[in-house]
Amino acid sequence: MIRKYILPVLLLIALSSCREKPFFIVDGKVSYKAFEGSSIYLVALDAPITKNVDSTVVVDGTFTFRVKADSTIAKILRLPIRYPNMAEDLVVITEPGTMHAVIGTKSYGGGTRLNDILQRWKAAKNSYDSLQTTIFAGRDLQSMDKKDVDSLIAAANKIKNEFLPGVVSLINENLNNGIGLLLFKVYYQQLSPETREAVEKATKGAYYRKDKQLRNMTQPN
Repeated sequence: MIRKYILPVLLLIALSSCREKPFFIVDGKVSYKAFEGSSIYLVALDAPITKNVDSTVVVDGTFTFRVKADSTIAKILRLPIRYPNMAEDLVVITEPGTMHAVIGTKSYGGGTRLNDILQRWKAAKNSYDSLQTTIFAGRDLQSMDKKDVDSLIAAANKIKNEFLPGVVSLINENLNNGIGLLLFKVYYQQLSPETREAVEKATKGAYYRKDKQLRNMTQPN
């Protein structure tokens, strides 16, 4: 009689576990000893408005987050400011799987498909930012001839026009996950009205529903 009920119970347990959402896990390290015992935060991309924050503590230079996975969401790993040890924020996509992260002067994360893509974009962005900085570094534009200033601006625009199409392609390739949302938000002002309209139409306005800060920034009441 007991055996008669064991199999259905086991099946119910198995089905229940299958229905459970997968987890996004961060296996992290912190490169500064100064942050030992410090809180570290996993912050929503629109946290200034939603206040959606998880936290844990750095122990022996390591930390772990385990949250319900959602590939459509981007979040930020953030240490508090502790001058002079400044740690760079790390944007992550909370997709199923385990991501390995190192938080420090130059933070890094990878190990899952979308976060690997995000890391490659970050490397490209760092190169782009470095080139733009180099063009204007140490120059007092107000004291320069207009011809020279125009030349510098033209060089900067050329680099921008080479970089931005790659961003647009990356958005279009990731319309239904957090990478698309992140890049759409970061580059919103630089995207053409036609590109913004196309993305909004393709996503049926989902980005504005998911990110209240983006909605307030672009669609003021």
